[in-house]
Amino acid sequence: MRIPNADRAVIDPTKLHGYLLSRHHPVGRFKAAFFLGLGYSPGDWGQLEADLRGQHLSRDAERREQTRYGQKYAIRATLLDHRVVRRRW
Repeated sequence: MRIPNADRAVIDPTKLHGYLLSRHHPVGRFKAAFFLGLGYSPGDWGQLEADLRGQHLSRDAERREQTRYGQKYAIRATLLDHRVVRRRW
């Protein structure tokens, strides 16, 4: 299934630059090593947001738990290295 209203999905900027791209976050630093290795940086977190929207929100998703913030979904997809994608165009 596709995520309903995926075009209106909220991706919190703090979650991107303060967690997924932070070398200092106690948990996020391990994820940051992966994303930094793909060429993303905390200062350019908008590129990660754009790539997640463009490469993932149009994919099939699995419905997960409902939280007080809304419905959670899981998407399994490959995130292309944006440095390689840019060179191709």
